[in-house]
Amino acid sequence: MVYIRWFFVVFFIGVFGLLTSWVFYPLRVWTGFNLFWIWDDSTKYNSDGSFKEDYRVYINGKETFIKKYKWHVLRNRVWNLNNLFTPEKGKEVITKKISDTLYRNDKKVIVGGKYIEFAGLKYKAKEGQNPWQVNRGDEIDFKYSTIGKSFIYYKVKNKKYFRYSSCVKKFNRWITVKLGTNKDRFILTFKIQK
Repeated sequence: MVYIRWFFVVFFIGVFGLLTSWVFYPLRVWTGFNLFWIWDDSTKYNSDGSFKEDYRVYINGKETFIKKYKWHVLRNRVWNLNNLFTPEKGKEVITKKISDTLYRNDKKVIVGGKYIEFAGLKYKAKEGQNPWQVNRGDEIDFKYSTIGKSFIYYKVKNKKYFRYSSCVKKFNRWITVKLGTNKDRFILTFKIQK
């Protein structure tokens, strides 16, 4: 069931978003029609109307239609629809570790510490940026990047989930893969980075 739930959310909603968001997100912007709400991302703003950190970094502080379009079509497509299908909230209890070789800043990351970690690269932050939010740039910041592999099963309120992540260097490129769930959503990430 953990894989069936993940597959349904990631692939069916993902494919639906790929096929429709490039047309329906602009219709949402231009018409404001509530039916098109599922193609928007209501999570990009704080309650006071300011930008959330990851969105502010992505748009480099200035919101234009092109930047909003890329956010909603390339990065967070059908985000409001996606957020209708979320994992249970609560304490995450690891039930089985298959792989646990994550490192950050040359130190072993404790999988199952305060957070259940994901592998992934972070880049050097500019002044005013939160270094944990910088997912692109020119220079990798190994102080905040998490390298290696992790594959675990866990449960929240007796509901089972899985989390796999890998960030390894192959063919002179960093390859990052994330599958499963985090505390907020079902995820599928694949990146090849210099």
